Amino acid sequence: MKRLLVSGAPIQRRHALLLAAAGIAGCGGGEGGGSGTDTGALPGTGGTGIFAAGPISGFGSVILKGIKFDDQAASDAGRILVDGVRAASDALRLGMVASVAGQQAAGQAGQATASSIEVWSIARGRVTQIENGVLTVACMSIQTDATTVFDGVSGLAGLREDMAVVVWGLQAGTTGWKATRLARVVDATTTAATGRVVVDGGHFYINDLRLYGAAPAPLTEGAWVRVQGQSVDGERLALESVQVLQGDGTAAVADGLVEIEGYATSELRNGQFQLGQWLVDVSAINPPVVVTLGERLEATGTFANGVLHAQTLHIDQDDEAHELEIEARIESFTSLANFVLRGQRCDASGAAIPEGVARRLTQGVKVKVIGSASGDVLVVDQLELA
Repeated sequence: MKRLLVSGAPIQRRHALLLAAAGIAGCGGGEGGGSGTDTGALPGTGGTGIFAAGPISGFGSVILKGIKFDDQAASDAGRILVDGVRAASDALRLGMVASVAGQQAAGQAGQATASSIEVWSIARGRVTQIENGVLTVACMSIQTDATTVFDGVSGLAGLREDMAVVVWGLQAGTTGWKATRLARVVDATTTAATGRVVVDGGHFYINDLRLYGAAPAPLTEGAWVRVQGQSVDGERLALESVQVLQGDGTAAVADGLVEIEGYATSELRNGQFQLGQWLVDVSAINPPVVVTLGERLEATGTFANGVLHAQTLHIDQDDEAHELEIEARIESFTSLANFVLRGQRCDASGAAIPEGVARRLTQGVKVKVIGSASGDVLVVDQLELA
């Protein structure tokens, strides 16, 4: 449950578009937050535009926090990208942080059509340190919690230093990240890092990684970017790609619905604060709200001049159960305690399932499951034939 700060009265989670504030932090960057992420894919005006960026919480359609995006149009147009590479819809996984642009479905609450879907991991490389539940990858401090979806490793306890991983996540507080998904990978030379460009002695750095080679895109000191390339020694990165994360295309959603979910990364001053990298103005909310640094929040409103003008603000309890949903055909079936949907291992041994349904479960049968993540397993609470 979350609290609505407008009135202070508890409300149930409703169907809403939740835009995750994927702000940037790293151990070698500068101070403060940027003016906004790259919003070039935002939909046009007209009142029905939707832009969402947050952890994927389900499939059937692509689900982000209760909004079901039909991804057929995006798939047909070849506008599904994973780390800049065109991909099929079935390459998407639970916990990946996706940016979705599209249109709301008329008269259908919680339904939308996606025109484009982009997924960007925040870090890739070897784990160099694990201490007090926080791991370091590409010099980024990353924390896992009970909602992190793991792949190829059972959980935090299964991680080891020098293990190669790829991570998706959200900025938490002024520094550090919360992992929404962490997957073990075989490729140990490809490194990706997200942070602010620092120039020192004529050299460019992201976190403590020294960048060299011809930059595919201009590097500007202070800019927030995601870089990827080859790193043999973990200290230098031969650049292969640069994704600039800050920009100002927010006027494109002046009449569209936008909601941001993330952690407050600055204190409230003059009616405004940073939610990740997004600047949020809460001056129109009455009675006035109080924002605590590091608090997990959801803001709803519209953009104007690079600022989200919030109409509502909610506190999202960080330890609340995060419901996950998959509707798909069973890819492999060993038992109720071990079957795979959409690349996700599931355990429905504790769910109340009619005996007649349980007997029909086998590879190829289409089912719908609802549950929560526990390490690399989706613990199923509800299962039905679809």
